[in-house]
Amino acid sequence: MDNRALGPRVSAALDTLIKGSEDERDALRGDMRTFEPNEQRQLKAEVIRLLTEDYSREDFRLNDPKTAPTVRGWLVYALGTLKPFDDQSASVLHTLAREDESDWVRYWSLAQLFDFNPHFADDAANEKDASDLVRTLSKAIRASFAPGEAKLKWLPRLLESSELRRKWVALRALQIVGDADAAPQLVALLTTEAPDTIVYDVLLALTTERMGHAGIAEIHKSLEITAILNFVLRACRGAAAHRVRRFANIVKPLPHDRVRSLLSAAVTANKDGEPARALLTALGYAVPPGVTVPTGEWRLEFAYRAVLDQPARFELLETLDVTNLREAIQAAAAGAPQISPDDLLAQMRARHGSAAPNALWTAWVETVQAAKLDQN
Repeated sequence: MDNRALGPRVSAALDTLIKGSEDERDALRGDMRTFEPNEQRQLKAEVIRLLTEDYSREDFRLNDPKTAPTVRGWLVYALGTLKPFDDQSASVLHTLAREDESDWVRYWSLAQLFDFNPHFADDAANEKDASDLVRTLSKAIRASFAPGEAKLKWLPRLLESSELRRKWVALRALQIVGDADAAPQLVALLTTEAPDTIVYDVLLALTTERMGHAGIAEIHKSLEITAILNFVLRACRGAAAHRVRRFANIVKPLPHDRVRSLLSAAVTANKDGEPARALLTALGYAVPPGVTVPTGEWRLEFAYRAVLDQPARFELLETLDVTNLREAIQAAAAGAPQISPDDLLAQMRARHGSAAPNALWTAWVETVQAAKLDQN
């Protein structure tokens, strides 16, 4: 993409929307509100161009089936934020909600229309969409105009379904339309041995702006402190930093000393150590010392050599997950817990030779997963 004609902030914003991490993109949405009117207009024009015109010569992430829906979803998110949100913005989102090939883009287009004006979303809603994700949101949007209890007559059947997919699409719809009356049922869903993915989406649904205070109030009314922290920590596993900050709002009203004590103890646990550290940070509490994961090239080489030592950790090569990296470091340094990161690598090189990690894998990481090398 040739950004030479664009202002520096507009050019940087486009790069973030296309190439940035989830946290960087989320932060940008707030930053865009500080853009000058001409910067907003310029960025809006570029976003619309990328969403509506031929981009065969643009960044590969807009063409790769694995990345394009996510990038286009963030472009839709940006369009819903940029001012002025006018007939052009609404028209583009209406067309995407009805015609885009990605159900994720159709879903987010409906969501942005609903956020700006529910009646715009009602007009674009399609209850016959091929995707259950879009169909359910469309139905929820239409139901939001119904009086009283009629709003959510369809929802209990989905949330009570034995099929995780049906639960998930209902939760995704609730995250957009919100409904305080659904809070008790959502909290009850937490206690049904739900997997982490459902816990994550339940807490998102309970903490939306449209849900207001009802969601968090219902959590505190129905669950005791250790259960609340357990669910929040499960939702924070692998979550982006801005999601952890959102989940921290559930914990803030709880007794501070008790929260600090429980989370500090969790820092030393293998499974919840990383989310506990992230949650303590989000709450503004001191984080007790634990295993650190150096960033940059150290992390790349360690992941490669850790898999040579521990083949069962082969997923590290693809995910570079910080929690799993920390566990691998603990395992590799089990006999010498105070060993420095450089000395640990030196020991691993001695076992498997000092040759650099595979060049193709290294290039892939530095191109596609570069943000993971510096993620905390």
